[in-house]
Amino acid sequence: MPAVSVSHRQDLVRPSILASSSDRSRSMCDKAKVVHAVKCATERVSCGEKCGLLLGCGFHRCRKSCHPAGECETPCAQPCGKPRKFCGHPHEATCHAPASCSVDAPCPSLVEIRCECGHMRREVRCNAGTAKPTPVAERQKLPCSDACAKAKRADQLADALGVDKAARADAAAAAAYEDATMQTYASNPAWARSVEQQLHQLIEARKPSHLFPVRRHPHLVCG
Repeated sequence: MPAVSVSHRQDLVRPSILASSSDRSRSMCDKAKVVHAVKCATERVSCGEKCGLLLGCGFHRCRKSCHPAGECETPCAQPCGKPRKFCGHPHEATCHAPASCSVDAPCPSLVEIRCECGHMRREVRCNAGTAKPTPVAERQKLPCSDACAKAKRADQLADALGVDKAARADAAAAAAYEDATMQTYASNPAWARSVEQQLHQLIEARKPSHLFPVRRHPHLVCG
């Protein structure tokens, strides 16, 4: 089918007919890019790209797609994003140029604090501001717990046995005790705790081996 030329009488050609691929139009934005095969009746030709021009605030750029000159985002309603004075986290308030960022309100950004050994972790608010300029992550640590001691003993055992810590962490995440193991522990808690205590002693003493006493089955115990 032959291409339709743009040089036609408006009363004879429907607006939906496309111009040929050789006919070109300029986009309506300041970039004035060449756009091919545009509908004849199209008045606002778009290049399809994001505007990207610097807004009046002098910090953000227009997020609107191709548009005529003078129709950028006004006023700027984007998040400020400038780094805070005390902690460097991006300011979350709406753009307030040319006014300076407020430093009075505590920073609401989430940060991670840890215990001394790094095992315990928790997310808290940064809270850096005029009243307390030092970020909470630099002035607060979690106290170590029993879980930290257990993790330390597990690391020591892994080192003694030459177990790769990364592989051990993946295995621990996917570990699941069988029902028989859980039932044995529930029915013999004193014996299970004694075995656990002996394992802890083995780790702390760094002994190369340990001989566990033979556990007699309940039905073999004489009354």
